[in-house]
Amino acid sequence: MLETIHLRKKALKTKGVYALYLDYQVEGKRVRKYTKLHWINGDKTHNNAVMAKIERLRQEIADSLRGGIFVDDETTLVQYARLYNNGFAEETIRSREKTVKTIIEFCKDVKLRDVNRQWMQRYVQFLKLRKNSANTINSRCAYIKTLMHRAFADGLISRPIDFSGLMPAAQRENGCALTLDEVKKLIRTPLYRSDVSCAFLFSCFTGLRICDVRRLKFADIHDGVLEVVMQKTKKPIVIPLTPNALRFLPPKKTGESLVFPSLPKQSGHLNRILKRWAKDALIRKRVTFHTARRTFATITMEYSANIYTVSQLLGHSRLNTTLLYVNCALGEKKKAVESVPVIA
Repeated sequence: MLETIHLRKKALKTKGVYALYLDYQVEGKRVRKYTKLHWINGDKTHNNAVMAKIERLRQEIADSLRGGIFVDDETTLVQYARLYNNGFAEETIRSREKTVKTIIEFCKDVKLRDVNRQWMQRYVQFLKLRKNSANTINSRCAYIKTLMHRAFADGLISRPIDFSGLMPAAQRENGCALTLDEVKKLIRTPLYRSDVSCAFLFSCFTGLRICDVRRLKFADIHDGVLEVVMQKTKKPIVIPLTPNALRFLPPKKTGESLVFPSLPKQSGHLNRILKRWAKDALIRKRVTFHTARRTFATITMEYSANIYTVSQLLGHSRLNTTLLYVNCALGEKKKAVESVPVIA
């Protein structure tokens, strides 16, 4: 029986930012649920929105406990998955819903208690027969693995399940960056979606991720400086806007708070537009929206040669992460090797 659902805060490394947890008991066993939400000191608008989500999560937990979902042996994997698919970014929710759909196709009524290593093995084979890529299979299985770990924490299953060795390893693609000349080619190449071209080029000169570009508001820009809290890391960043970035900042429309309100909601749709644009510009690279962030890192590094500053602009906590983004240009490589004195 649930007594009280307490909200707990845990301080993070970033000053003034706290991770939020919901703490409660089920049949004498304490459960601590991470909400994936954060409290930011001084950001009243953000915190009000977070508290509204917290109350919804609190109510969902209370309702589910009263309904017996945590102790009901008949609870299905699909029901449990949808119970926990709230409070995340839209892209994450869409990805998880795709996983739920494949579970329904494979074994709609599988009970949570019946999910085991053998079931996962059959599920992986099912996805392989559908010609899904290794990355897709890894993503689908990783979500199910997360659900089963959470089920164990909630006391729904008696022991954790070992899924090791069943999921194919994700194939990490080497992301590309554009050179400044290639960016100029894109600028000269018309695109039927000006909102997409402006957003991409704006990101080339600010380094913003697509999730932050979608959420960017005119209120986040003051006196030529952009200040936002990144959605992925919840870390605040400050980026001075150069004339190059301001060139692709659209004019504010009456009653519109978002800078880029009409971007395609699905990343696949957005990247197909960018692929076509790059092809028209005769750029032989696999261009996605994330290419803009890598381009910003590479170009800024090439002209400033200060990896620490680039790391701060990208909002990275570690320099090693920034090194993965920076592709050293051929000119810089040539300059480096030619700096060694010629031996007589």
